[in-house]
Amino acid sequence: KTAFGIVSYHPNHRKIWVQHVEGQQGMITSEIAIRIQQLIAKFKPGHIVADTGGLGKSITEEAVLEGRALSICFF
Repeated sequence: KTAFGIVSYHPNHRKIWVQHVEGQQGMITSEIAIRIQQLIAKFKPGHIVADTGGLGKSITEEAVLEGRALSICFF
């Protein structure tokens, strides 16, 4: 299952706010990269963080190489 989450924070507060969460089954790498692009367009994040364990590494690398997500922090 592929999961996407959008959270926000304020530097003066010790909280985060969950703005959006979704999970989808059976997505292929190109569909995931497109969904990342759609979420970037909608939420205009300042930072993108990706879990690159397992298949996450190849998925985020494809998103970067295709120019769909240009600044991803990998962990």
